Amino acid sequence: MRFIGLLLLFVFVADAHQPVRAKQGMVVAQEPNAAHVGLKVLQSGGNAADAAIAIAMALAVTHPSAGNIGGGGFFVIRKADGSTALRLS
Repeated sequence: MRFIGLLLLFVFVADAHQPVRAKQGMVVAQEPNAAHVGLKVLQSGGNAADAAIAIAMALAVTHPSAGNIGGGGFFVIRKADGSTALRLS
């Protein structure tokens, strides 16, 4: 029984995702389909804010238990010069 437990532990650890590094941009989401949506937005010329909104909308469908639409939260866009462009809550 102990051997089976160790085997299962190895399988789960071996399947864990490794860190990814990028030079130009990165998309991270709880659910792979939502991350794919954000990546497509960036690849089509969108910026990080566009990708974040697209991911939030995709998560509302693919991972509804995350409490996306209608839940509490906030969104702040800060420009490279440090000025705040937009605040939503």
